[in-house]
Amino acid sequence: TRPRSHSSQHSLNKITHSTEKDLNKRSDNEVNVQIFKTSEEIKSVEKHLIHLKQQLARNLSRDKKMADTVREKIRQQEKYLGQLKTSSQTLETHRDRRSAHKKLSLF
Repeated sequence: TRPRSHSSQHSLNKITHSTEKDLNKRSDNEVNVQIFKTSEEIKSVEKHLIHLKQQLARNLSRDKKMADTVREKIRQQEKYLGQLKTSSQTLETHRDRRSAHKKLSLF
């Protein structure tokens, strides 16, 4: 079998955005695991973007067609990164809201 390229790994690991309704059904532990997975995916995508930008710089003057392909990959990865950051923020807000609710219910 052939090893997968770095870019194909990202398409397999895509993290879906959870709605508030979905998050209410999950346990605290599941939410924390999702936050961790999302943050790890963000780090991975950021590293991949650095690699793609270096690749673009190398190919800019040598191969215009390849440079255009890399630009498109960068655009897609930046869009995905934005989605991940939005998802991460939603998860963290939900976790914080849960935590605050638990503290209030102790009174």
